[in-house]
Amino acid sequence: MLQFEYPIFLWGLLSVLAPLILHFLNWRKPDVLVFPSIRFLERTQLPQEGRRHPRDIIVMLLRMLLLALFMLMLARPRIVPRNEALAQKHNVCIVDCSASMSGWGHHDKAASFLKERMLAGDEIIYSADTVLSGVEHPVTTKQGRHSDALLAAAEKLTPGSTLTIISDFRRNDWEVASKCIPENVLLDFKDCGNDTFSNAGIVAVRCNPLANARIRIVVTAVNYGDKAEKRNVTVNAHGQVQSAMVDLPANGQRRVPFVFNAAKGNDIFGIASLEQDDYALDDKHYFALYNGELPKALVIGDKEASYIAHAMKDAYQVNVMEPIEVMAEDFDGVQAVFVSGDYVDLSQVPKDIPLLVSGAGNPTLRKLRECGRLYATAGPRIASTAAHSLGIGRINDEGLRELFGNEADLFLYRIPQHLSLKPLAASTVVILESLEGEPLLLKDGNCSFFAFPFGDFVLCSSFLPLLRELTLPPKDFGIVRTDVGEPGVFQKNGKLLEVNVPVAESRLERIDAQELAAKITTVAAITNKEHFNLMPFLGAMLALCALALLALRRL
Repeated sequence: MLQFEYPIFLWGLLSVLAPLILHFLNWRKPDVLVFPSIRFLERTQLPQEGRRHPRDIIVMLLRMLLLALFMLMLARPRIVPRNEALAQKHNVCIVDCSASMSGWGHHDKAASFLKERMLAGDEIIYSADTVLSGVEHPVTTKQGRHSDALLAAAEKLTPGSTLTIISDFRRNDWEVASKCIPENVLLDFKDCGNDTFSNAGIVAVRCNPLANARIRIVVTAVNYGDKAEKRNVTVNAHGQVQSAMVDLPANGQRRVPFVFNAAKGNDIFGIASLEQDDYALDDKHYFALYNGELPKALVIGDKEASYIAHAMKDAYQVNVMEPIEVMAEDFDGVQAVFVSGDYVDLSQVPKDIPLLVSGAGNPTLRKLRECGRLYATAGPRIASTAAHSLGIGRINDEGLRELFGNEADLFLYRIPQHLSLKPLAASTVVILESLEGEPLLLKDGNCSFFAFPFGDFVLCSSFLPLLRELTLPPKDFGIVRTDVGEPGVFQKNGKLLEVNVPVAESRLERIDAQELAAKITTVAAITNKEHFNLMPFLGAMLALCALALLALRRL
């Protein structure tokens, strides 16, 4: 069956009458005048003044055909299977049901828009596997992502139909939208969001065991708004509840530490929460309380290595080895490597394993530079004296600064001596500085380098938390994190699975209608492979007509 994408251009077929009208206007007989002075002249045939030659008729028909072909090409005809052509055509409505739509009253706005927009025969596609409450419709399709919903809509849309999108238009939701909607489809955006709201949420919780059957829980809260907020953070774990008030800077974050007694029992999860705001889903964060096997760590070095290993035994499964044994180690299952002393070849340590070096000099630094782990040099050692005591004066890492505060014994430790360090690359950053502003701790990726030997530093309560923050991989040992599924903590294949809402849903950046329209609209319409496009045939006919007219003009 013949269909047209732009049937309005078929009215242009009336223009084919123009050559016919002009032809008849020029077709008239000449007037005969009789003069007495020429009455004795013989009658002869006068030349025709109108266009009455057969060639003129052909020119007229070619012109009419040329106009007709041009108008048909503008209407874009195609032949589709009869059963498809007779099928009922639908407008399509995509309803955003992502997590962010649950806040700020967006669900109610979406339901109101949908009831106003819903027409008989409309197709509704719910994007994000959730159906709005209070709305009934016989045709419902669910798609897990907005990009999938657009593709599903493109298959159902017909020329001249309308695609309505009901959403809060969060940028992260529509950032991956692809060009799949034909340009001949009318786009209608119904905006449920606004640009004046604020939001704060919890994005991460980390648990680290401490000595004396205790556990440190660090909660990271983020303020997504442009105004500072003061919020109460509450942690419920091991049957205990603790709270702390935290100041959240505009577009910033804070890490809030808690210490709990690690009671043994059946508890496998805890809950960290903020005071509820307009978007409640990110105000509660489930986290796993891992009581299984401790992460494995290697301690490599001199006589100080055993002392360090003893201080770490409550947080790691520690294996001590001599520097000469490093070449034969396969590092299978190792989550961190600690090095004490000089002349240790670290080229065999995989780069994905966190590495921490203390008390070493230029030989070890040179090895680190050669294997691309850390770019720095070391000058002479600076020693503490009775008149001038060396110590830690500043933390440049925001996360560590929030974790330890200004009263931690990290700042009370007296350093006997330290190297004069100098970073050589922008990737090598200074984490700790001395009271005189000298670098004491450098970090480059997974590699950390202390300018002083640990010595009595292992006796400080800040020692183990500092080592954990510098060396633990992003994913805690034995815990898997995901943002797909119902929030909570589950046991799967011998591991703990943390499920929380996607962090991106908490962000407030939005995409405007013009930008989204440009992202999803394509010139090429998605059509069935069985469709037969008549455009090449019409184009060839148009070219032949034009060539025929040019040939006749030359005759």
